[in-house]
Amino acid sequence: MSLGLGFDYVTAPHIPGLPDGAKHWGGVAQYVSYQIDPRFTLNTRLEWYKDAADGFSTGAPVSANYYEATVGVAIKPFAENPILSHLLLRPEIRYDHADQQVFAGGHENQFTFSMDALFTF
Repeated sequence: MSLGLGFDYVTAPHIPGLPDGAKHWGGVAQYVSYQIDPRFTLNTRLEWYKDAADGFSTGAPVSANYYEATVGVAIKPFAENPILSHLLLRPEIRYDHADQQVFAGGHENQFTFSMDALFTF
């Protein structure tokens, strides 16, 4: 099992085109990974992010608080093969919530499914 914690904070004294002086944004993210066996690793992430710069860091039309939870699995389908063991598949499902209507269609919630494939060398 591995645990991770990330913290980001940005402040800008003046952003052209935005009123009210200094702006800031940032957040906290927590990661947990658990290797089930050499082929499967369960990954989770929880995150809070605040854009207090009128959507400057997110592209949304307003400032908002964002909350996110992700669950996925890292799959090494050929973990024992000396060459193909470098292939990694990562499907995940993510839930997002915001305290403003910032997602497509004017919603405060959204689900996303994604998958990527990596070949490391």
